[in-house]
Amino acid sequence: MRTIGGLFGRSAWGPLWEHLEKSKECIDHLKDCIEEFISGDMDKVRDLSKKVAKLEKDADTIKENIRSRLSRSIFSTVERSEIMAWLRQQDGIADSCEDAAKLLSLRRTKVIGELVEPLRALVDRTKKMAEDLVKAVKIFDSMQVNEVSQAQIKELTEIIDETQKGKDDVDTMQMELLETLFKSEHKMDPVSIFFLRDIADKIARVADRIENVGDIIRHMLIK
Repeated sequence: MRTIGGLFGRSAWGPLWEHLEKSKECIDHLKDCIEEFISGDMDKVRDLSKKVAKLEKDADTIKENIRSRLSRSIFSTVERSEIMAWLRQQDGIADSCEDAAKLLSLRRTKVIGELVEPLRALVDRTKKMAEDLVKAVKIFDSMQVNEVSQAQIKELTEIIDETQKGKDDVDTMQMELLETLFKSEHKMDPVSIFFLRDIADKIARVADRIENVGDIIRHMLIK
């Protein structure tokens, strides 16, 4: 397994973990944003969107700090590129959450009854993927400073597998939501139909980024 403890040092692993926490907070607020959007409270939607934007900005600051550390690293460009790939995808989680939250804040749109649970399920499954990713990174972190056991490798692999299964679930849920949306098109105006389609797409992009981080961790694990 390619370790990153020597590349980062413990003082620099902290910012990568902090960046993940900011990204996870973005997803938590996005979940709340969806709930307020469904209820029609646009003031709360806009407030939550601003909170997501602030967290994304904080994540960008941490990202630049990590990039600065890596640019001064004495380690190989291959190792740096691995961490940068991880950081880029992880940063995409926060970026995609901000995109989704901003879109939600732009237009009051009625979410008809048939779409409420599919929309909730989509964001809930994405949130669960983020929770699994946090678990995976915690294990990966401990493997940088402790002797690596087969049990740890097995546990980490299983969590990453579950994260990737989550992406398959999100893809299925997105298609089911779209199917329900278009079957119900006679109940909505065209702008609302395509607006809700775009919201579902942006939530799915968050899941894409989470899956990509899991893929990178898996790749580093087997090297």
